Amino acid sequence: MEENNKRIVFLCSGGGGNLRFIKRAVDNGWLGSASIVTVLTDRECGANEFSRLHGIDNKCIDFTATSQIELIECLDLCQPDIVITNVHRIIRPDVIKKFGGKLINLHYSLLPAFGGSIGMHSVQKTIAYGAQFTGVTVHFVDESLDGGRPLFQTAIPLRGTDNVDSVMDLVFRCGCISLLASITSFLCSRDDSDSTEDMFEIKGRHCLFSKQIQFQDEMRNEALWEDVKLPK
Repeated sequence: MEENNKRIVFLCSGGGGNLRFIKRAVDNGWLGSASIVTVLTDRECGANEFSRLHGIDNKCIDFTATSQIELIECLDLCQPDIVITNVHRIIRPDVIKKFGGKLINLHYSLLPAFGGSIGMHSVQKTIAYGAQFTGVTVHFVDESLDGGRPLFQTAIPLRGTDNVDSVMDLVFRCGCISLLASITSFLCSRDDSDSTEDMFEIKGRHCLFSKQIQFQDEMRNEALWEDVKLPK
């Protein structure tokens, strides 16, 4: 990662599990000199609490306005290099027009399958359908619903006895790793179109990542996942 102080902004609605993981990645130096400069939420939630605890600027804002003017004003103020849009709101065209190309989202399915669902509901629909794989997709945000170009995808095998409870931690870990790989590639402006796929065993399952992943030894550290896991 180039030492040029890249600025990351998170949009959140819940506990901020991915925020917690990326904050750990920043603290561990996995993203060079990049930092999380602001967390914007649509309600008071665990992401705000985590941000305050770790000295990250955070604010609840109004996402309901047609033009999302408050979101635009906040993003103008903090000048992000990348915005992670893990908020349970549709990003409006005015925001996309101004910051398109910097907005990326993490979705818990192999898009375009089961697009339009939020969080664990995508996994529920995948299992109910009888799919043999679930997965995660990191994609650019455009004016379509979960239709932006994928940056990274990970396929996760399902078993006949699986339910949401049995696979959500696995999906969460794959999502965190996929998001980290995407942020790294994006902030470095790296052309990894020729990167080969990568197989990595997580919780006894061979997960297929669309591109090579780094820090595999660190990802096997259960203490890491205990640290970023959302409090019950």
